[in-house]
Amino acid sequence: MTIQEHVQSLVERYPVLEVNQSQIEETYHLFMKTIQSGGTIYMCGNGGSYSDGQHIVGELLKSFDKKRELNSRITEKLVSEYAEEGRYLADHLEAGIDSMVLGSQDAFAYAFSNDVDANLVFAQDLLTRGTEKDTLLCLSSSGNSKNVKYAAMIGKMIGMNIILLSGQQQGTIGEYTNCNILVPETETYKIQELHLPIYHCLCLAVEESLF
Repeated sequence: MTIQEHVQSLVERYPVLEVNQSQIEETYHLFMKTIQSGGTIYMCGNGGSYSDGQHIVGELLKSFDKKRELNSRITEKLVSEYAEEGRYLADHLEAGIDSMVLGSQDAFAYAFSNDVDANLVFAQDLLTRGTEKDTLLCLSSSGNSKNVKYAAMIGKMIGMNIILLSGQQQGTIGEYTNCNILVPETETYKIQELHLPIYHCLCLAVEESLF
């Protein structure tokens, strides 16, 4: 299936998301550009949005809907170096997509929050790791989370692509982004209920294109 077909299937199940079709497709292309250039897809958000970021990374680092075979070069090297155990590794490990949630290193996050400023944890993390090949997905139901905004500012300065997944109002974060997926809801839980099928659609389409 093409990304257009995946998005059409999504809209058939969630008609309210019809207004977001072009932005979802644009996000897919930004994800693919990052992956194919050897970059990393970063996520950041708070509370439920942080959990959504973890969910997305979980779908990207391992198989989501289909088996992800290791490429033949890795398989051959594993078998060559480790024989029977190498074959076991090759048969059971999967190809992953480089992705990470900002602030997920607890020791760093707590230390920086205590020593400097909790609002800058995501920004510090991204400043240290980020490159212009990467993409940052900002998850914020309000579009105004200060710590997420600071990360977006750093990402823009670095030159990476910035995407906002939010509610009906883009808020202040949208000033620093390349693409805004603004679902047509204003209440936090309703916004988050629509975010999940969107990122599942993106994970599905990316996986199908790559594997």
